[in-house]
Amino acid sequence: VATSHGFQSIETAIEKITTKDKKINVTTTSSFAALVLIPALQEFYALYPEIDVNITSGENIDADNFTLPIRLGETDKQSSMDIIKLEEFNLFGTTNTDAKFRQNEKITIYTTDWKNSSLPNVPLQSWLELNGLVNKQIHVRHFDQELFGIQQALLENAYVFCSRTLMQGYLKAGVLTELNTLTISSQL
Repeated sequence: VATSHGFQSIETAIEKITTKDKKINVTTTSSFAALVLIPALQEFYALYPEIDVNITSGENIDADNFTLPIRLGETDKQSSMDIIKLEEFNLFGTTNTDAKFRQNEKITIYTTDWKNSSLPNVPLQSWLELNGLVNKQIHVRHFDQELFGIQQALLENAYVFCSRTLMQGYLKAGVLTELNTLTISSQL
């Protein structure tokens, strides 16, 4: 539901921006572009066939008034009208990894160290505490993009601790599953 409201906000912004040239420029992170925006383009074009969407990925935010930047940001530093969605994190893996997680053997979790060092850390430690897993044998490995951690977890039948937003396509396709653990809200 929050995502739908967020996309409605984007659509409203698009209506304002595209009245002149029917083109929208969006800048976002590579992971969000690949896992959320690009898969949504077909549905968007079905609703707005006259609008051309240009998606650029990267970490910099363009100062251009005709570009819609979509980024993670700390909620307390944003206007409530600029927030598309409050992010939650959880642990995901392949269907083969669920049984392994329940055993006491050491596991590998991939997660993210943001390129933008001003963002709060991914809430892995708080999630471990919330789920009573502080003493579980865990080896944590980091990438600077959530997409990389997701791909590596798939290749190794390992786990990825990441945002629920980016996992929707994988969950829908049955490629990955969300473990039966408590999600944790973030400040993002």
